[in-house]
Amino acid sequence: MFDRRNLPRIPDRPLKFDSRSEYAIGVLLERYLPGFELKTGVTFQVNIGGNRHCDFLVYGCFLEFHPITLQHELRGAHTFNQFAKLINSLPNSHSELLKKALHDELLAQYTHKRRTSIMDTYGKDYPLVVCETAQEVYKHIIQAKANNPPTMERFIKEFKELLND
Repeated sequence: MFDRRNLPRIPDRPLKFDSRSEYAIGVLLERYLPGFELKTGVTFQVNIGGNRHCDFLVYGCFLEFHPITLQHELRGAHTFNQFAKLINSLPNSHSELLKKALHDELLAQYTHKRRTSIMDTYGKDYPLVVCETAQEVYKHIIQAKANNPPTMERFIKEFKELLND
């Protein structure tokens, strides 16, 4: 069972993060984007229809930080175990190709579901960026929208430090 009590908090702010990486990204968005403030339901954990939420809404662009991991995406331990057994029986070059193809398909499905929910709820004027790494957040959001962005190296260092808060 997932326990949020072990996740970092921003003092005096009623924000509930789903992961350490979400916390780190949120802190860095506030740090580097002028006027951006995490507000639940407005710029953070924004409802995109039904019981779905998107991590952030940054200057009219939805941002979802969602690293694809096969163990998480393949629902149920049995499914993952079957897949792992199959992968382990293949030559390494074939298993890497299969893992990459499955990763790409799962990312495309995830992005499509999120984009469809956003379009159904808000219309087509709100783009979606799905990032799997802090480097992608830097490239697609910080570098594009910050007035004075740090270097990527500094951003990644700060991200890693926040993960350990």
